Amino acid sequence: MISLILLLLAFSLYPLGKSIDRTSPENTNPIPELFYFPKTSFIKNIAFGYNNLLADIFWIRSIQYIGQHSMTDNTYPYLYHILDITTSLDPRFINAYNFGSFFLVTWASDKKEGIELAQKGVKNNPKNWQSAFGLGFIYFLSKDYKNAYKYFSLANTLPGMQDEYKTFAPYAMSKFASPEQGIQMWTAIAKMSDNKFIVDAARNNIAVLTQKKRVDMLNQAVQTYKKRFHKFPSDLSELVGKGIIAKLPEPVGGMPYDYDPSTGKVTAQIPAPENKE
Repeated sequence: MISLILLLLAFSLYPLGKSIDRTSPENTNPIPELFYFPKTSFIKNIAFGYNNLLADIFWIRSIQYIGQHSMTDNTYPYLYHILDITTSLDPRFINAYNFGSFFLVTWASDKKEGIELAQKGVKNNPKNWQSAFGLGFIYFLSKDYKNAYKYFSLANTLPGMQDEYKTFAPYAMSKFASPEQGIQMWTAIAKMSDNKFIVDAARNNIAVLTQKKRVDMLNQAVQTYKKRFHKFPSDLSELVGKGIIAKLPEPVGGMPYDYDPSTGKVTAQIPAPENKE
């Protein structure tokens, strides 16, 4: 029966794929584009009860699709389509909702479809805190703090929600009142997920916020120096020499601090994110 399902699926896709290939002789993509796949309703009709098996197959296909395009054009126009098929076959596939929506918003720059996928996760899993939390996080990344607060708060009321993540609702209200709050939030995200893409993104954001936190501290120290000595320090080492701070913080990622003694302004470059591949 499984073989029959896969054969039916293969035969349904093959003619369309060959037709498109003939009209696109320059297409050398070893992974056919996702528009070769028929509508979700068709896939569900031929599943014959093997929905979860097919969902796993389409999930693997989505990872192949992401990998192929991350090494070529960095565009993902059909990613939502295959994720929609995957989550329609298995409506409880939480990882597909959360990773898929995160990737769509952050990497594919498709906020609308990322939100739609996360909303689908909440609709299909109304008692699952991870779905509500995931949608809240997608709204937060989209700078829709009102809805982020709404769904973070909803997650707080659902069974299994861990205490360490319950601070995300007030974070959304404050829109990160300080870099420290942002560091705590991204640290929790990294701890919660076992997906390398999400963990790497979290670490990159932690590095950015840590750099900002240290630059803010140095700027405050410079202002303290000026109040005490009625001038800006000639260089940052004077902050240590005069006892304003115990030592200069290490810049993140080896990015040196830039200091202008005429204005008393400290800046630093943002650490470069890890390679997409």
